[in-house]
Amino acid sequence: MGLSLNGKNLGKEIHGVYSQHTGVEQNIVIDDCKIESFTGSGVRLDKVWVFAIRHSLIAHNNLSGIDGSGSYDGWILDNQLTGNGRGGLFATNFATVTITANRIEWNRLGGIVLGPVSVNTLQICGCTFDRNRGPALTST
Repeated sequence: MGLSLNGKNLGKEIHGVYSQHTGVEQNIVIDDCKIESFTGSGVRLDKVWVFAIRHSLIAHNNLSGIDGSGSYDGWILDNQLTGNGRGGLFATNFATVTITANRIEWNRLGGIVLGPVSVNTLQICGCTFDRNRGPALTST
């Protein structure tokens, strides 16, 4: 809570926050943080169970603002996801996630980019999409 992380575009595919499935529910919470300028994703959730990302600015990362691939049972609430390479939110194998009241803007590939593998049970409500270079919501 309350962290400011700046990757200064150093290294190759370095993520700002990385969490990987450990076989149990992680209950990851990122709240009121600024995560910017990483060569990977701002937040990379690798098959994480139970997470919340809220009230944060996640910006100018080379890959995604948030990459939730393989993760489920989550909440992405009231964030600004801006100027990221692959999208504000990117995910494959992503399920049972509520995405509410986010400002998703200026991302290069699109706002929310969902991969070709199983993505289901998503609730996307009350988000603002502004000037993404691709679609607001797309499936690759």
